[in-house]
Amino acid sequence: MALYLIGTDHDIQHDGKVNRLPRDRASEIRKEFAEYIARIADQNHVELIAEECCADILVTYGATTSMPKLAAEAVNIRHAYVDPGNEDRRRLGIPDHNYSAYPEAKKQEIYCIREKYWMERIAETRCSKVLLICGALHVSRLMESPKPIGFDCQVVEKYWGSEYLPPTPR
Repeated sequence: MALYLIGTDHDIQHDGKVNRLPRDRASEIRKEFAEYIARIADQNHVELIAEECCADILVTYGATTSMPKLAAEAVNIRHAYVDPGNEDRRRLGIPDHNYSAYPEAKKQEIYCIREKYWMERIAETRCSKVLLICGALHVSRLMESPKPIGFDCQVVEKYWGSEYLPPTPR
């Protein structure tokens, strides 16, 4: 399976409240991101656009959709939210969605659990070419971590949109 990775900031990923983007340009930047994803998916003949997101997160941010979902609709391919929702997080022993105050070791443990969950969800689709949109900090982690047998990961963009934001990826 070819797994293409695009890292970004979650503020760019959805159409909800703006935290880090310049407010006057948020819609324009998000639209540009959706168009970029659609172009990459089309160029690489991707069968699925997966993303580090879930319905519970969209509600948290007051969002109605995500840019990867809009991109998938634009090029008429499958889309999947692969991050665990609240129920799966409880089952996996992951605290709520905001764990920035946790010690670094606990954050790393949570990232490992979530990233493994993403790979399992992606593998279940049986798609041969998948584009995964995730937070920029996960791109290097995913490239360095063991992947399920048959996953061939390629970085398309480590941190799309970094020029619009303060330097710390989320």
